[in-house]
Amino acid sequence: MDTSKTIFSKYRWNKSFKAYKRSSDIVEFMLSKDDILRHSYELVQGLRKDLRLCNWPKFINRLNSVSKKSVSKGVWKVVKYYRKHQRMLRNTIYYPAFNNGAIEGINNKIKLIKRISFGYRNFNNFKARIMMIFSLYKGEKKKTTKPNNGLAA
Repeated sequence: MDTSKTIFSKYRWNKSFKAYKRSSDIVEFMLSKDDILRHSYELVQGLRKDLRLCNWPKFINRLNSVSKKSVSKGVWKVVKYYRKHQRMLRNTIYYPAFNNGAIEGINNKIKLIKRISFGYRNFNNFKARIMMIFSLYKGEKKKTTKPNNGLAA
């Protein structure tokens, strides 16, 4: 069951209207007062839906069909930003499994090490510990000589 629909369907006391109202009724009332607000709301909801469903053609068509006069200033800023960064948004939609979770995990572990071992006097020791924990440190390999088998070079 979709939680957003259950929240919109429950009646709650609203001080502004001095009556029991659903959230969807309040949203509809607000949208009926201003065409720019309605168009901005519908655009934002449509873009969110297209992103959630990974529908790039609909997303880009909706984004390119927007005119500056039809939406609010705040939404227009977002539209300009999205138009500027279309390539990155397309990659987000086409490759939904890729994210920065691994990097965030590494950053979190580094912060934990930093918090636990705040007494390091030398940054190089701190860096070496981080490298060892993440197995990024490779020790120097000993130079090995091949056996000569008694042959002269």
